[in-house]
Amino acid sequence: MITFEHNSRTYNFKVFDAHNHIGLDKEGTVKDSAYSDLENVLGNIDKTVLFPANSPVSGPFGILSNMKILDATQESKGKVVPFYRFDIFEAEGCKYWQTGLCDAAHRCLIKKCFNIECCSDFDLEKFFMEIKQSGFLGLKLHPRASEIDYITPQLDSDIMLKIIPAAGKAGLAVTMHTHNSKMLAEFFNLAKKVLPEHKKLVLICAHSGGGSTQLERKESREYAGKRLNNCLNSGEEWVSRMLFETSNVFWTYLLNGLLLCKNLQKTDKSTENIKNIVYGTDWPFVKDITPEQKATNIIKSLLSGGFNENDIDMIMYSNLENRIKEL
Repeated sequence: MITFEHNSRTYNFKVFDAHNHIGLDKEGTVKDSAYSDLENVLGNIDKTVLFPANSPVSGPFGILSNMKILDATQESKGKVVPFYRFDIFEAEGCKYWQTGLCDAAHRCLIKKCFNIECCSDFDLEKFFMEIKQSGFLGLKLHPRASEIDYITPQLDSDIMLKIIPAAGKAGLAVTMHTHNSKMLAEFFNLAKKVLPEHKKLVLICAHSGGGSTQLERKESREYAGKRLNNCLNSGEEWVSRMLFETSNVFWTYLLNGLLLCKNLQKTDKSTENIKNIVYGTDWPFVKDITPEQKATNIIKSLLSGGFNENDIDMIMYSNLENRIKEL
């Protein structure tokens, strides 16, 4: 629980962070990190979803880097909620198998951890069930990081329509990277296709379409707000199972645009809509600020924007906690 002073008053809030990483990033953005590094910056944050960064040495199915997440889960004593980073293009079977690079050691490791043979009759649904049984509660999908020959899979593509239902049947939540309005639109289209049929599936929109350039930031903020309000007020039952998290590597001190601060609060369904918003940091890709500091700044912004303490508790903790409990 974090404690701070604001407008001559002391506040206490529980925080459940929806987006943090450990490990090596192959793009060179961050060096190798361990849970102990994250623990030092989490401070008094109560819980965090955790998955690997985009490691260049993760092995088939990302098994090496993902096993470190389970180690971190045990080390954290309940503070870490583990998500498995899954390469989208491995939905048809490990890329290492396809290229003949899956050596005996890796085959033994996959067999030991997931009871799956390195063979052509790969069963995606069985693989996800083994992931769930090993202790993971969700998947992390990152289309840009999964691209092959500069081809990035669309969020509403056929391969995603294969992955998402299989994850849902296995009881795994799914968080998906989005960094512009195009990907946000694809996320909505995907949700519309899969959520009505798969009643227990939880979809989390990572970064909620936050852009990387100044133009993208402005455009994404405006687009996200309009799309979110139209979707949340549509009356469709499946909408309640979509979560939008506020992490954005480029907006360290600001709430993601889809909150639109007071605009969301002004709607007749403000409390209902707030149920779809969750807090996220994106450590270690945020710069010069810790998850606790960022959470404190966001809560202060919400208080100043007219959100009450119950609204803030929902965004910062309860929304995600309630959905994770259902898995």
